[in-house]
Amino acid sequence: MKPTTKERRIARAFSEVIDALLAERGALVSSGDCSEMEIAFARVESRFFVRDDGMGFVLRTRDWLARADAALFDLRIDKANEKDEG
Repeated sequence: MKPTTKERRIARAFSEVIDALLAERGALVSSGDCSEMEIAFARVESRFFVRDDGMGFVLRTRDWLARADAALFDLRIDKANEKDEG
């Protein structure tokens, strides 16, 4: 049965994180390293996990990691171009 929108916004049990990591091949990061917006998206997309002690984690997808890497590469190129111009 597909979870409802309300159920998807609730954090998943941390015991599910290994299966999710194996399926996605992404990265697991502490929610403290994420923006509120990223956490909100993770909750809606069922990528937010909470341990029994309340510590939260976000599963960053392969696509998210690829976009982040591309953005960092572009930023490095921009900074290198600024140095060449200055």
